[in-house]
Amino acid sequence: MNITHPYIKYGIAVTLVNSGNSEYSLITKDNLRDEIERGINHFRVKPIGNYEDKLEVQFNFTNEPGVAKNGSYLSPFVLSTDKEARNAFSAVLSTLKALDEKPKKSYSLTKGHAPVIGEFGNFGETISRGKPKTDLNTAAYCTITTSTPSKPSMAFKTFIKRTYKRENITIIPDLEIPELIDFINLFNKLKDSVTQKLMEGKLLEGRPMRPKIFDGNFPNAPRSSALGSVALLGAIGNWGKEAKKIDWAKRVLDSLVSRPIYLIGNKTFETFTYNHYIINLAKEGKLSSIIDSIYYAILYNQGYRNRSTIIEYQKFDLFASRFLQLFNRPALKDFLAFRAEYPNQLESLFKTYFINMEKINEKTVQSARALGKWLNYAAYLVAKSETADKGKDELRNAKAKTLIEIESSIFSARSGDALIFQAVTRAGRHSKSDAPSEAELFMTQTATGEISLDTAKHLLIAFSRVMNKIERKENPPEIAVELENDEPETSSEDISDAQE
Repeated sequence: MNITHPYIKYGIAVTLVNSGNSEYSLITKDNLRDEIERGINHFRVKPIGNYEDKLEVQFNFTNEPGVAKNGSYLSPFVLSTDKEARNAFSAVLSTLKALDEKPKKSYSLTKGHAPVIGEFGNFGETISRGKPKTDLNTAAYCTITTSTPSKPSMAFKTFIKRTYKRENITIIPDLEIPELIDFINLFNKLKDSVTQKLMEGKLLEGRPMRPKIFDGNFPNAPRSSALGSVALLGAIGNWGKEAKKIDWAKRVLDSLVSRPIYLIGNKTFETFTYNHYIINLAKEGKLSSIIDSIYYAILYNQGYRNRSTIIEYQKFDLFASRFLQLFNRPALKDFLAFRAEYPNQLESLFKTYFINMEKINEKTVQSARALGKWLNYAAYLVAKSETADKGKDELRNAKAKTLIEIESSIFSARSGDALIFQAVTRAGRHSKSDAPSEAELFMTQTATGEISLDTAKHLLIAFSRVMNKIERKENPPEIAVELENDEPETSSEDISDAQE
């Protein structure tokens, strides 16, 4: 049988992994029952024991009914919502029941079986409204993919009208079944290494908040869910090094290069690919720290992350994720459009991009980096002199103002020599310091037109935003505010009717 749909293939691969079978043809109804029951038994999470007067709450998986207001939440890897959970649970139970009955010729699929199922799924002479039909095994594989804990997942968070809204999403690569088996085996190792720790949650006004697993069911899950799709790569790379399973992890990472990756939720269906240079950063163990550092970037006009700035930071995170996924010039320009200062970990990301994607000589990139670092330090010296008797906020604001002025002069330059003159003259005059000798190569190539004007602008702006080491030593940056994992829900559905 030729299986092509990635959603079906994933269900087959999960069943093969957990049943120990080596071939699709060996899967039995008992294997399908076992896998569906595994999803049922992990359908929700609920607090364990008495949690009053505790700072943290331990959670466990359950198949019992419950509501969010009592601390019972739909598991983040079940591709449904609290409101539609009873439909998803009914679909799981109906598939399980069908495996014990006399087989029918076809079975109707609903969004409870798979969120990718559409309302207009009847295909005859014309497309019409109706539920798509399939055989029992295919229905079972869809159900397994929807409910299995053996897939990378998270509750994607957006902040709307002062309340977090969540959508359970998963990351499914479009691989052949043997490669999927490797991917799932490796993911299960990642997941099992942290699940117990991730099943801890906090209390808010006496109510258990969602446990950490909702931020991602794998190690080094990102603080911003928008970065989850690339954070998984970083986790695989780190695990390979830590567990000394480097070859296995590299093989899985290599299988993902330029292959379609699906981001699937109840409302989301997106396709993208992983650039092989980003995968190389994962192999080198650098990607996780790059992704983590993006959370600590500071938007010039917003200040640190908090409740009042979260909307703008959500946009920034989305474009950062887009740059990491696409890794091309349009995505870089969109990322740089958010004026921000970056932690130093982003230096390696920019070097990788400019050397490999823009094909700029490494010596030129290093020279541009030297000039960018000096511009950042010059802005710091200016701000330090202007705010000598003031606090950190005033220093940060003054530095941001100077960096914006420098960037404006870079953006407005009409030629390479004008760019160097405007940026270097302004920064040197205000800071009373000289550009480093290491920057000479970049300045010469820019002034003579050996580097295109747009490329020179992107190089200089990117590296000038990376915080310099001297400032970090003299005046360590504050940590971004850790936002609460949850807020009280406005409503949620009880799924007890579906489970009785």
